[in-house]
Amino acid sequence: MRVVTPGYFKAMGIDFLRGSGFADTMTGDRVVIINESFRRLAFGDADPIGRSISLKIEFEKWTPYAVVGVVGDTRWALDSEAVAEAYIPQAVYPIHWYHNVVLRVSGDPFAAAGPLHKVASGYDRKMPPFRVVAMRTLIEDAAPELFLAAKLTWHASAGILAMLVLAVSLVMQLRIKRLERELKVWAALGATPRMMASHMLSASLVTSLAGMAAG
Repeated sequence: MRVVTPGYFKAMGIDFLRGSGFADTMTGDRVVIINESFRRLAFGDADPIGRSISLKIEFEKWTPYAVVGVVGDTRWALDSEAVAEAYIPQAVYPIHWYHNVVLRVSGDPFAAAGPLHKVASGYDRKMPPFRVVAMRTLIEDAAPELFLAAKLTWHASAGILAMLVLAVSLVMQLRIKRLERELKVWAALGATPRMMASHMLSASLVTSLAGMAAG
C-alpha cells in the first residue's frame, strides 16, 4: 500500500485504466486507487469503480475504502513481477516521519533541488530534503548487472563498428593507389582521358557490386 498525493501518478507516468485520480477536494474521503493486478485478484472481470474494499493501515482497524480508479501495474524491481497495489490519498493518512517526493522535470533533475528545498521547508521545517537522486540512478542501482551488461555490449558494438570503418578505409586507400598506378600505365600507353574515365567507372562499379554481394 502506498500513500500518495493527486499528482503522483502523472509524475511517475502511471496511466489510468478506469475511473479517475484523487481530487484535491478529497481531504477526508476514504477512497482508494488500485492497480490492474489488484483488480484482477479482488474483482475478476467485474468493474470495481464505486465498490468498497477493506484496508488496514499500520495500527488502525480494518476500514472500508471506495475504489475510484484503476491504474496500470508497476514493479518494485526490473526482474520482479507486478503485485497487487493500493494507493490512498495522503490527505486521509498523512505521514509524519518522512516523505518521498517525486518530480518530473525537463532537463537536469538536480537543478530542481533548490526550489524543492524551499517548498519543503515551507511545508515542514523539521523535514528538509536530505537526498536528491535521479530516477535513472535508482533504476541502475536496482539492476546493476543488467546495466553493466548493456554498457559492455554497447562498447563492444562501438569497437566492432570502428574496426569495420577502419578496414573499409584501408581497402579504399589501397584501391585508390592501385587506380593511380593503372592510370599512369594507361597514360604511358597513350590512352585518352575518356578511356581512362570509362575504366575508372567500370572499376568503381565492380567494387560496389562486390561490396553489396559481400554485405
